[in-house]
Amino acid sequence: MLREADVVRKVERITVERLRVWVERGWIKPVRRGRALTYSETDVARISLICDLSDIMEISDDSVPVVLHLIDQIHGLRHEMKVLLAAIDELPEDVRASIKARISRSESG
Repeated sequence: MLREADVVRKVERITVERLRVWVERGWIKPVRRGRALTYSETDVARISLICDLSDIMEISDDSVPVVLHLIDQIHGLRHEMKVLLAAIDELPEDVRASIKARISRSESG
């Protein structure tokens, strides 16, 4: 877990002030440990993403939450798909074949 100063060193495009605003807006959700906030590597990746959205792609501050929500939905759906595929892999071969055939019919129609 990283502290605020570590994050600012790691993500050169972020300032302490900007990071605090993003935390206040709920875009970043660090964990509170005593009086300090700590950040995970996932938080750091999200901070870098928000920097890209704001600085490179010039997404407005009003639009950033919408983009983040859509990205979060995609990640959630990917996780659910992995769980579903793992469950299908555990089914008997004839059931898996039936599922594949049903998917093929759906894709062609």
